[in-house]
Amino acid sequence: MFAAESAQPPAHPDQLPKAVMPTTITYAVRLSPVPESKLNVDFGVAQVAGKIAPGVDLQARSRLGVQVSYGC
Repeated sequence: MFAAESAQPPAHPDQLPKAVMPTTITYAVRLSPVPESKLNVDFGVAQVAGKIAPGVDLQARSRLGVQVSYGC
C-alpha cells in the first residue's frame, strides 16, 4: 500500500518571527508479507524543514522512518 501526506505547520514559529516553515511532505509504503498475516512493515521518507531562517538550520531536511507492527 502506498501513501502520501502533507502537513502545513504554522507560518512563523513562536520566538522566531522571521523564520519560514515549509510544508512537510511524507511518502510511505506498507508491506504485508501475507494477506492473512497481522504483520506490517512500514517505510517512509519525510521532507521536513531544513534552513528556516538565516543562521537557523534544523538539520531535518530528509528523514527516513521504519516501523514494524503486529496486530493481536
